[in-house]
Amino acid sequence: VVAAAAYRLGECLHDERYQTVHDYTRRRGVECTFTVAPRDAPEWAHNAAVLWNAAERAETRKNSTLAREVELALPSFLEPADREHMAEQFAEALVERYGVAVSVAIHKPGRHGDDRNYHAHILFTTREMTPEGLGKKTRVLDDRKTGPQEVTILRELAADIINEHLAAANADIRVDHRSFKERGIDREPTTHLGPAAA
Repeated sequence: VVAAAAYRLGECLHDERYQTVHDYTRRRGVECTFTVAPRDAPEWAHNAAVLWNAAERAETRKNSTLAREVELALPSFLEPADREHMAEQFAEALVERYGVAVSVAIHKPGRHGDDRNYHAHILFTTREMTPEGLGKKTRVLDDRKTGPQEVTILRELAADIINEHLAAANADIRVDHRSFKERGIDREPTTHLGPAAA
């Protein structure tokens, strides 16, 4: 998870468990990064290197999930500050809902692809962040019954935040978290072809 955080944040992080350094400081396209944690969290929870090493240490099983990630598509025509505010709102909602710590990296479009592809990588702990540090596991997203419902709630939350900013910018477009079928649209969804096709 330390390597994953370093890559997304475009930083150089030392992995204490494996005694390796993950240096992604030469990575291009990272527009901004920040970490959000509960108000009563220890100060180190806002330091990505310390946070993700603590997340690594907190797990003892070799098949443990160390973090969860949400990728949030952001409107390209909005200002960088607006994109940052959207990602921050979503991260704060994760903190409030699950009591976790969250690292956010907003990426610009790559050189070889769609020039509108602004997006945020939102990496959050699988354990609650308490005043003493990482606490118990958050299981609601893992549960077969509650997990799918939580994913739907997060997708709806993301759509609401993005639409709020689109409305504030007087844009005439909106996003919808529902599938074509759920919306009653009789159309086949397109297949994501990836950067090779572009």
